[in-house]
Amino acid sequence: MGVEGIGGLAGMWQAKPIRLANWLNVYKRQAACPKTHSTIDSRRSKAIQVLKACTEAALPSTNCLNRAIRKGQQFLVKRMLRRRPSLIEYPAPNGFLPLANAIVQGEMCIIDVLLSAGCSVHLGNPGNGRTPLHVGACQSALMRQSHTDSLDLFSLQLAFFYGHLPSARILLNKKARLEATDCNGMTPAHCAVDANQIEMVRFALESGANLEAQDSCGWTLLMHGVVMDASLELIKLLVTHGADLAALDGVGKSCSDLAKLYRREEARDYFDKVQKFRLEKAAATAEAAAKEQPLEQAAKRDFRE
Repeated sequence: MGVEGIGGLAGMWQAKPIRLANWLNVYKRQAACPKTHSTIDSRRSKAIQVLKACTEAALPSTNCLNRAIRKGQQFLVKRMLRRRPSLIEYPAPNGFLPLANAIVQGEMCIIDVLLSAGCSVHLGNPGNGRTPLHVGACQSALMRQSHTDSLDLFSLQLAFFYGHLPSARILLNKKARLEATDCNGMTPAHCAVDANQIEMVRFALESGANLEAQDSCGWTLLMHGVVMDASLELIKLLVTHGADLAALDGVGKSCSDLAKLYRREEARDYFDKVQKFRLEKAAATAEAAAKEQPLEQAAKRDFRE
């Protein structure tokens, strides 16, 4: 290497310290400037927010909870409610609150989880006023038609309509109201009759349901059985428990009139037989009472003498 080359290297070595000194001066000036500090802090906070947004999981949504209920994922439901407890207050896309949807699916474990989380037993669908107890009466009817009429059936009532007896018992133990009515004036027992759920109707009557409760049309349970084409066995069950055949609906029609109107000939013949039997029984009772009255009067006279 010549003398010129050596001189060039010496110049480079001298230039590096000069450049470092210039950089240090620039850094000191920026550090002393308050605007630079605020800019750095804002950029740092934005970077932290972006990092959190990329790494933290989003809060569970109503759709996520509804999907977990439909799939029967008990522990996932529990984790979602632990992370976001307010989910129990929001209805799913079908209009039902989480507890009502769990009853529709017949998921007893999820029902227990939701009740423990504080779900109300007095409201299942905010849109029509139906309670979870309404839903539990007709589960089998929904399962038979879920592939074709799922959207329409979601407008029906909950534990009594879906025929889910265990959930109905739990709800009653949680002080659910057996006489609660929806926007149509229907009680859970009305829903069970509409779905032809004989065991649920029997359970409702044994639990103290009002046999003569009327909906907004003035229809009793027996009238619903006639109009909604319930089985003759269910109609006989209601009559056996003392349903009033002479009751009239909002337009003055009796059960026999409705049976004739809806062409329920079998039910109408049964009503005629029952009515005839009751009239004969009442006449026999009155006759027996008339015979016993003179004997009682004679006994009183003998006692006085």
